[in-house]
Amino acid sequence: MNTLRADDAMIASLPMYDLPELRESTDALWAAISLELGRLGVDAPSLLTRPDGALLPHWRSASLLFSQACGFPYASFLRPDVTLVGAFDYETTCADDPGFYRSVVVARSALESFVGARIAINNHDSLSGCVSLGVALLDAGVTVAPPFVVTGGHALSLEAVQRGEADLASIDGLTWALLSDVRPAAATGLCVVGYGPRTPCTPFITSRSELSGPLRSAVRAALDQVSPDVLRALRIRGFVELTDDDYLPTVGMGERASTLVPVGEK
Repeated sequence: MNTLRADDAMIASLPMYDLPELRESTDALWAAISLELGRLGVDAPSLLTRPDGALLPHWRSASLLFSQACGFPYASFLRPDVTLVGAFDYETTCADDPGFYRSVVVARSALESFVGARIAINNHDSLSGCVSLGVALLDAGVTVAPPFVVTGGHALSLEAVQRGEADLASIDGLTWALLSDVRPAAATGLCVVGYGPRTPCTPFITSRSELSGPLRSAVRAALDQVSPDVLRALRIRGFVELTDDDYLPTVGMGERASTLVPVGEK
């Protein structure tokens, strides 16, 4: 069998839901994918890379064999640099819509009014934490008051709302569920007050377009081989081959949301 070499510098990551409490399960999942890639003749890294700092340079790396990106950056400016592999189907707020989800808008349970609400944003390019929030607020007719609190992460946005530094935050539906599973204190004093628009789940990408087929096959096979406990812990139900047509509508969502929140600012 000819080996499709991913040379020693090739890297793989699963950064979007890599909570410390779930890293054993995340590593087990990648070990299964890497093993299946080996069976397909792809020389894949055995261990995940965990980027320290901004993810955009990591996603654009020519050495990237496999990673999970945010849907809005993918649709807006990453597509020329990478190839879409697909996405996981998760147990999320779109349980009957494989491969799609809705973010949850959270507030303090004691908050009585959203007029002039202060909002927390995890990142200006985040589909769930910024774009979806802007669309949800526009749809609900909610006014917000700058300055916006930029936290750097969903868990940090929850903390900002808990401490009263912000009144509202939008959290990836899967992140909200996973944090509720492994870090229940993250939701203390908070409640879901709304939902974002239907959006595609976080995409898997590669810089090696010729390996997109083997990667899809390996992910599917790995889901059949990995322990059911791992899939339950990560709330994974399956794999779906989403396309660019599924992600491109998020660009329009970003344009709409930018009339209310600062989308895409660095």
